[in-house]
Amino acid sequence: MKQFLTFVKKEFAHVLRDRKTLLILFGMPVVQILIFGFALTNEVKNARVVIMDQANDAASQRITSMIAAS
Repeated sequence: MKQFLTFVKKEFAHVLRDRKTLLILFGMPVVQILIFGFALTNEVKNARVVIMDQANDAASQRITSMIAAS
């Protein structure tokens, strides 16, 4: 266990000294978050909806017109 902790300590020292490694370690996740944040949205655009109104009463007509207006 002591050897492992010594190894981890040495690797942290190497990473903290190297600026390129630090940039990759901390910069790349930030870039990925920004890219995926812009690429993925929860907004649905141009979705086709089919309404089958078997009741054909006033309430179903209101719901149908609200869906058609959105």
